[in-house]
Amino acid sequence: MIQFILDNNIMLIWLAMGIFLASFVGIFYQERNYNSPAPPAVACVVSFIIFILLVFYTSSDYPVSGGPWKQIYQNDLDATIELTYKAQDDQQTIVTGKSPVELKILQEAANNYAFLQIELKVKSGYNTLFKQVGITQDNIKAKNVDPSNAKIAKIEYRPIKGVAPKLFGEQGKPRASDTDGEIRITFESSKDKKLEKLFGE
Repeated sequence: MIQFILDNNIMLIWLAMGIFLASFVGIFYQERNYNSPAPPAVACVVSFIIFILLVFYTSSDYPVSGGPWKQIYQNDLDATIELTYKAQDDQQTIVTGKSPVELKILQEAANNYAFLQIELKVKSGYNTLFKQVGITQDNIKAKNVDPSNAKIAKIEYRPIKGVAPKLFGEQGKPRASDTDGEIRITFESSKDKKLEKLFGE
């Protein structure tokens, strides 16, 4: 049933709208003829809630993974990676090897989008490679990390087959996307060993 909803979301959204409008008209009919608008009022509220849920879940595009994760960066590698994304109408750029990272801004941006679009730029010597990628909120790994003092420990990448809506854990049919793949970022606290020595750590 959930798969049917995902694959036929437009039809079901129209159906929910139709029930909502019919219930709305029924309220006035019941009130004038039977002095009891309760049944259509309940149906109206329920159909409106269903409509909102369908619009919210079936309009969000989640990545459909197409392979295993591959590590493309660790903080001791020579290559530099730049991640550029949009947050609150501003361009934000994270550069590996530099700290601290504005972790809260990234987390808030990922929370606002099902699949946050990111331009990934890899630079090694004179060579540069661009990829259009995305990240979900679940793939920002920052457990026990101070958000005001964080740095990137690891970046992983995997290709995607496309994007699809998701409802109650079930995903619909994937459709083509301009995004090449998805990334997973692991953060760690940025510690200065020289400063830590001042306190005997």
